[in-house]
Amino acid sequence: MPCLANQLLLPGAPAALTASLAKYSTNYEQVFDEVHQRLQSNGHATMIDLAGLIGWKHVQNAPWMHELYVLPSGTVQATTATAFAPELADAQRVAALGGLPGYRSGGAFTSVLLTAWDPSTFGVFDTLANGVRSHVVDAGCGCNWDDLPTYFEHLRRLALELSGATGTPWTPRQEDMTMFILGGGK
Repeated sequence: MPCLANQLLLPGAPAALTASLAKYSTNYEQVFDEVHQRLQSNGHATMIDLAGLIGWKHVQNAPWMHELYVLPSGTVQATTATAFAPELADAQRVAALGGLPGYRSGGAFTSVLLTAWDPSTFGVFDTLANGVRSHVVDAGCGCNWDDLPTYFEHLRRLALELSGATGTPWTPRQEDMTMFILGGGK
């Protein structure tokens, strides 16, 4: 369903989002940034990349973690290389990662991996973002942001609108960071 909102950002939202990005700790991004560099260099994720992102996302001991940790490294590398292939649609990337335990339902871990791979195109899904959406997004947008491709599309659109409103380039990753802070994240 196409978004019905003419503009997503509410008046005053660019200033609030810019202020929240300034509060985001760069130390919090160290693991994420290192995994990003590894994914860019290798063209696939390794078990250590996945474990680093899972730890970064603060998962404790989910039942599927054992399944993931016993997968052969080659399976992880082949699956992630498929998801990182050029010219895939967001839904195809999400589906490609569905073969990995913990990544089947989309959402958090799928978005973390895709965002670490390409933060200029993707953003991390977080329930905090849905909680603050009404503070920065026009009510005319009735889209289901729980659908990961829809979420990515809206982050890209918000980043584009913020770039125009602030005169500074924004990425979907920066947009998700601001919504995390606005939602009460540290």
